[in-house]
Amino acid sequence: MARRIAAAALTGGLVAAAAAAQAQLPDVALVIVASERSPDLWAAQQETFVRAFDPRLVTRATESSSRCVVCTDGASFEHRGLFSDGNMPFANMSVGWYCAQSRNLQALRAAAAHAHQKQARWVVSVDDDTYVNTAALAFLLKNHDPGEPLVFGSGWAGGAGYIYSAAAMRALTAPTQRRPMAWDAASLQWAQQSDDSTSQRPPYTVLDACVDAQLGGAMCLTPADWAVHLCLKAAGVELTPLTRRMLQDCPPHVARAAPGWADHMLTCHHVNSTEMRDVHARVTSDERSR
Repeated sequence: MARRIAAAALTGGLVAAAAAAQAQLPDVALVIVASERSPDLWAAQQETFVRAFDPRLVTRATESSSRCVVCTDGASFEHRGLFSDGNMPFANMSVGWYCAQSRNLQALRAAAAHAHQKQARWVVSVDDDTYVNTAALAFLLKNHDPGEPLVFGSGWAGGAGYIYSAAAMRALTAPTQRRPMAWDAASLQWAQQSDDSTSQRPPYTVLDACVDAQLGGAMCLTPADWAVHLCLKAAGVELTPLTRRMLQDCPPHVARAAPGWADHMLTCHHVNSTEMRDVHARVTSDERSR
């Protein structure tokens, strides 16, 4: 009997610990890069993982700026040296597609100021078709110092999201001279000249320059995830890839996926609202079974 009581207490403790991890992320800001055409995804996110975040630190961005200038004359596209081999996999997309690519950095810039005011130690940015395993996220963050300039992501596949430490956000939002960016091989470099007429303007940051580079500048043909990587490089911040934990695609047939996969997974991209609820059910079921 004593053993059964002890075992029950241990199981109850594990379930309580998992529930606490799911429910307590008080110093983590969440940015949802959303589409107004997918309200069902936002509803599914609210019903599942968003509840683990402080609502004061949740930002949902559908459109951050109406200004979008695509570097094209309507017929031809200028590549600007993004690939040394001349490969242009994202040429001739719609104007709306190119404009949407700037939304990630714009949303991050808006959230940075919000998170700074609330003194967030971490910022998590994901698409609206991405699920976040908050128990696994809490465990990851517990083992890293937000005072170090850390960014976690899924390699060069940005749909699964990014996790920024407070120090990384400070690097991205540090005031700098208002000056354009230019291509140097496959990376962004600061141009030598600065705009001397900006002394009366608000402070200008690396993140501001990156947004400008996407809104008609050097990165106007750059997909959102590549733009994030290039902006991090310009800020002197290295990305730590967690490709096997921040999944670009959720496993098919979530209900029949291998046991334990949800414990290892941090984020899962490319899910519809039904699949998001299925993933959440699988995550919470795996937690209760421990």
